Amino acid sequence: MPENSFVFGSYHSLCYDDCAILYKIEAQQLFSDNTNYFTSPLTFFATPMANDKYLIAKPIQDSFPVYLTSHTDSSYGCPDCHDQGMIYIEKTVNAVKRKWIIDAEVSAIPAEIRPYIQQVLNVIEQL
Repeated sequence: MPENSFVFGSYHSLCYDDCAILYKIEAQQLFSDNTNYFTSPLTFFATPMANDKYLIAKPIQDSFPVYLTSHTDSSYGCPDCHDQGMIYIEKTVNAVKRKWIIDAEVSAIPAEIRPYIQQVLNVIEQL
């Protein structure tokens, strides 16, 4: 079966504790990361979060902007350049993975994706 997943979260490089807050949607379940730092490969707990958390996160997978997939850029703004953080998104469809890093300062990114990135930030805060 082809791999399909959607990873999203935030990261701050100049922090002392849980610097990475990442989530993965896979097989209609939500998983939280089990690391404090942004490392490769990303790792997640094997046990999914409660379904009510999945229902909070699912809309950002469903409303993923065409703008991001229709452009070749994988970085927007100046992610974490002045410790403002970054948004990380990874989308895997049929085992083909694409990644984006996006400035967490919404005013620094293209207007076409600002509402979506604000939505991602709101979901992270709710989870």
